[in-house]
Parts: sequence; structure tokens; C-alpha cells
Amino acid sequence: MRQKTVLVLLFFIPTIICSAQKIYGTIKDSETGETIPYVSVRNSNGGSVSNKYGFYSIQFVVGDSLTFTAMGYNSVLIKGVLEDSLLNVFLSPTEYLLEEVTIKSTKTPSVQEGTQITLQKIKDTPTLFGESDILKTLLFMPGVTPISEASNGYSVRGGAPNQNLVLLDDAVVYNINHLFGFVSIVNSDAVKNAQFYKSYLPAKYGGRLSSVLDIDLFDGNKEAIKKELTMGLVSSRFKIDGPISSKTTFSVATRASYFGLFLLPTYFAYKRGNKDQYFNYWLFDINAKVKSQINKKSSLTTGFYLGNDNWNTLSGDNSDQSQQKTTWGNITFSSKYQTILNQKTFINSQVLYSNYHQKILNTDNTHGFKSLSGIQTELFDIGIKESLEYFFHSKAKVQIGFEVTKHYLSPSQNINNEKRKGINSVDNSLFIELDAKVGQKSQIFVGVRNVLYNVQKINYKRIEPRLSWNFKFNSQHSLSISYIESNQFIHQISSNTVGLPTDLWLTSTENIPPQHSAQISLGYFINMINSKFGFEIYNKNYSDLIDFKDGISLYNTSNDNFEEFIGGRGVGKSYGLEVSFSKNFNKHSFEASYTYGKSKVQIDAINFGKWYFSSQDRRHSLLGNLIMTVIPNRLTFASNFIFYTGTPTTVPDAVFPRKNPDGVVTNYPQLIYTSRNNFRFPIYHRADVSFSLKGKTKYHKDKTTSFGIYNIYNHTNPFYLDIRTTSSGGNMYNFDLVKVGILPILPYISYSLKW
Repeated sequence: MRQKTVLVLLFFIPTIICSAQKIYGTIKDSETGETIPYVSVRNSNGGSVSNKYGFYSIQFVVGDSLTFTAMGYNSVLIKGVLEDSLLNVFLSPTEYLLEEVTIKSTKTPSVQEGTQITLQKIKDTPTLFGESDILKTLLFMPGVTPISEASNGYSVRGGAPNQNLVLLDDAVVYNINHLFGFVSIVNSDAVKNAQFYKSYLPAKYGGRLSSVLDIDLFDGNKEAIKKELTMGLVSSRFKIDGPISSKTTFSVATRASYFGLFLLPTYFAYKRGNKDQYFNYWLFDINAKVKSQINKKSSLTTGFYLGNDNWNTLSGDNSDQSQQKTTWGNITFSSKYQTILNQKTFINSQVLYSNYHQKILNTDNTHGFKSLSGIQTELFDIGIKESLEYFFHSKAKVQIGFEVTKHYLSPSQNINNEKRKGINSVDNSLFIELDAKVGQKSQIFVGVRNVLYNVQKINYKRIEPRLSWNFKFNSQHSLSISYIESNQFIHQISSNTVGLPTDLWLTSTENIPPQHSAQISLGYFINMINSKFGFEIYNKNYSDLIDFKDGISLYNTSNDNFEEFIGGRGVGKSYGLEVSFSKNFNKHSFEASYTYGKSKVQIDAINFGKWYFSSQDRRHSLLGNLIMTVIPNRLTFASNFIFYTGTPTTVPDAVFPRKNPDGVVTNYPQLIYTSRNNFRFPIYHRADVSFSLKGKTKYHKDKTTSFGIYNIYNHTNPFYLDIRTTSSGGNMYNFDLVKVGILPILPYISYSLKW
């Protein structure tokens, strides 16, 4: 089968005998030395695009000229190329006044190449607490919706949050949330570039069904030591980067919250006995990276991320006290050796590590008797990845590689029980992909990913075809169609009970096969001067989906047979349409999008085997974003409007008193459920505004003051549902569903310095 796949790929490779020569190299920022991804390189015969690491290779005829163009940089024209050689190119950042420049876009958008998210876009988007956040920026893209208010958990085209692959310098991140989802783990100061894929997933990516967010962090400034300090309401951030030597750079970005300082009065009041409860919270993370340029063609980069959250509550007095500690965090590590083997070949060798851990510990101390309870989970990956890009023609390249990852996963377990044995598994993947331009109007992507997943002496073999075609009618109009298949071997499921969700991570086993999806997308795009329009429809079919059975939550799964609590072998459907529009004016920019989508699931062991709408079935989504330059290079205004219809959730049909073995009614009623996702949250909407004022301090440091208002018209959007019961005097309780909102109108301010 694999040989047939390779033959199919080779069939599409243009059999062109070309006498032209090759020019190749790396494209970098002239001020920092950072590589620049996805740069357009053009000559008289057409053009090419550099890869995510800034490497390019293009054929030329002696005496030809080359033009290098990238967003945010001045174009570079090199005339009279005479010989086949290595040519590293440096682009200078654009410094312009927006009212004097008409921004023209000549590149037709392509779903195959994904969507690039720039640091400036992240900084310009108004967010909760004024915390610049790449995941909040992502939520303004069509087809991407949040799981709940202000949450960083997101659904793409009706898929579950865990079906999105998030990479931090190529290492997998399993939990993207700080502060219970209000802030993401990604420090925006450390972000160099991000690429987002949803319609077409390149063959080098695997293990998730819905999307890929590939985030690259800064390598470090090669010219001078640079520092940046930002102070906000929730946390403060500090970044420092620069050269260690003429060939080595570093970058370190840290962040920490100071809720504990604000809560000290509450703590002292609790200790004095004036309050019966106290809570504290803190977070921190650090990104660090070192890059060494070994020679003109080779480099070695090593980086890591470490982040933790800690939530602590105390209640009662010294004789009768209870405490709950909740901690969670991520660790990632990546080391990559990159080399330009020759004028046509770029090699990337990587060692990757990821770790996620979570622990909830309850301590009760009653009259000197201490008891412990709680749950904990952990998973980690260690692996290697090797890829080779071969630019055999200016209009065609092939990428081939392999990936081997060992997973260890300890599913949720009760701390009081004997430690549950973790599960080891190995993911072996081979991938190959052709990217070729056919004629002047067509571009094709043909790829395949071959996966062998070994777990508990079971081998799951899967083939994942990836196909895409882009056709340009002219310089403004284009059509894209793509088909992809994906499999997911590491799963996360959420409690279906009312309230704040709790999650369980688990791996495919003999009884839990990998989830599978097949998606087809069709898009039509118009790219005019200063404006873009996109229309895309999609249809996705799922198989082997899993979920908790009715009435089960994380706390019910504390024994070794957690599989008995899970309903599997489910099927699902997602389909919809996405419309987007953007317009650049001389001094302003405006973006808007609308998404219509449906998502349904059917699992035999759930909802009596009947179809039900998934928890990500958000039918309508309308988004708008406006950025205005009030004073060029001085004052910027930004605003956004968000409108979503509600998502389904499961609520009880009846509530009965629960009695203990002695027949005494307890404080915990018995909830009766008869159907899954039988209630829908109300419509969600809000508007935010922000201002950003730039200037210089008296010591000639760059300063930026940002202030804004979240939820400016103070609309109460429900964050979760609470069940309030009252006794009816019989065997059944009366109950009401109370919509609990926690985020009213919130002003914020932040201040940053650069020097």
C-alpha cells in the first residue's frame, strides 16, 4: 500500500528537464537576525515561498532578478544573479505612517498554506484583563468558537477542544489554560510567528482531528541585548533577549501573577477568625531558548517551557478545617538541528518532550483527625522527528519524514487508592507530501501519513490521505477544494454534569479504538486591492467517538476499570459554511466573519442510542473587529463585537432527595437525567474597546500604555448553570436552573517598557 501511495505522488511530479540553475539560502530580519517564515520569492519565471524556518530555493536564469517580499518588511530586489550559489537575504522591518500608505495585497489566499497570525495582530486585539493572547485572537477567525465565556478552550468546525493540535516550538501542549481558561499559557511577548490550519492539514502534522496551531517562539536578537517589561492587572511579564556570542543568541520570557498580594487582607482576616473562608491563586511560566549558528548552513536550537497554576482554598477553624489544593501545569522541551544539505535540500532533526500534570487534593482536619482525598493525572511524550524538504523545481517541492513518539499516560485516579499503573504506547508515523504548481493557475498538494500505533500489544495501522487543489481564475478570484483524513489516539473527555467541567485524558486501547475523521472543504476567495472576501463550506464525518456515559463525572472513574464508564464506537457529523470579509483603509482596518454550523453525535451507550447535538454545536457566530489609527505611531483604538448562539448542555429532568444507609436525607440530592444535551445556553454577546498610547520616557525608552473595557455595555453572559432546589414536601424537589455570570463590565490598564 505504501509503495502505491509513493507512486501516486510521483505521478504528479512534473517531469520537466530544466537547465536553469539554483539559488538558495535563508531569509532573516536585518535588525534581530530572526529567520522570517513564508517569504515570497519571485523572478521572471514565477516564484516560490520560503518554509517556516526561512529557507528558500528557486531556479533562475543567469542575469535574472529576485524579489523578496514579506508582510511587515521592506521588499528586497537583487539584480543580475550570475551563479549557482548560497544567498542569505536580510529584510528590514517596515516603518511607515498608516495614513500615507495604501496597503495592497496581491497574493490570493490559500487554505493549504494556513492562516498566519502576527504578533501585531495579537497585540491589537482587545482581551479580558488586557492580557495579549494568541488564542483570543484565534477566536476571531471563522469556524473557531470558544467553549465558554473568556475560555481559551476552542472548537473548530464543531470539533471537541482536544481535537486541536497546539505546538509550541514543535512540542505538543496538552493543556493551554492558565487561570481556569481566562488566560492561555502562551506568553505573547515570546511569540515570533504562528500558523493556523483547519481546511487542509499538511501531512507532517498528525494526531488530531480538527486543526493545527503551530507556534514558533523568538530565537533572540543577534545585535544587542533587548528588554521588555509589561505590568497588567492580572500579571506582569518580562522578556530579555540578545547575543551570547557572534554566533549564539538567547531569549527568555517570564510571567507571574500577583493575586496573592491582593488577597493578603482576606488571609489575615481568616487567620483572625473574621472570615470563615480564604482562597489564593498564582501562576507563573517561563520560555527560554538558545540558538547557535554552527556555520552558514547549519544551526542548533534548544528551548523549553515551564508553567504552573496553583489554586488553594481554606475553610473552617483550627479544630474543624478543610483545604483544597488544585495544581496543574505543562513542561515542553525541543531541540532541533537544521542544515542546508545542498541547493535543493533542507533537513530538520528534532528531539521533543511534553508533560502535563494535574492534581486535586482535599484535606479534612476534624478534631485532630486528618483525611485525604482527591484525584490526579499525568501524561508525557518523548520522541524524535526527522523531515527533509527537497526543492527539485521552483514550482514544486516534496517533503518526507518520520516521527516516533513514546506516550505515557496515567488516567485520573483517586489519591486514596493504590496507584494506578500507567499505560505506555508508541506512535510511529511516516509522511510524504508534494507541493506543486501546475501551469500558471493551479497548485496541488498531495500527501499521505502512515501511522502505526502500538498499545497493550495491539497495533493500530492507519493511512491518512491529504489532498488539495487551488485554482486561480485570475489575480483576484480563486477556488480551493481539499480532502483530509485524520486519526486521534490520545483522547480527552469532559464530564456531562451541570457546572464547571472536569476532564479525563486517556489513550486508545484494545477497547477504545482511535477516533477518525474525514473532511471535505470547498472555498471561493476574492482578493482585491485593500480588501478580501472568503466563502467556504465544509462537511466532516467522525467515527469511533467516545464520551462519558450518562450521569458519569470524573469522580466516578477512580478505579482501574475506567473504560466501563465510557461510551464508545460513536459516529458524528459536522457541516456548515463560513463567510469572511476584511478591508484596509488608509488609517484603519476592519474584519468581519459569519459562521453557520451543526454538529451531531450518536453513541449506542448514550442517550438511548439516539442522535444528539454535541456540546460544540454553536449554530450561529458573528464577529467584528475594528482597528483605527487615531494618531500615527502614537495612538491606536481597537474594538470588537461578538455574537454567538448558545451551546447544548445536559440538565436534570427531576431531582429527588438522597438518603444515607440510616434513612437520613443528605445535603446532596439525586439528579435524574433522561437525555443528553437537552438544554441550550442563551445567546452570548458582548463588545470590547481598547486604546494603546505609545511614546518615549525621559530616559528615551519606548513605552506603551494600554487601557480598555471588557464587556462595555455590561451584558451578563452565563458562565455556567447552577441547580437550586427547594423542598416540595414530597418525594421530589422543585428546582430551578440559575444562569451564573461572573464577568460584568471590566476596565483594565497595562503599561510596558522596551529598552
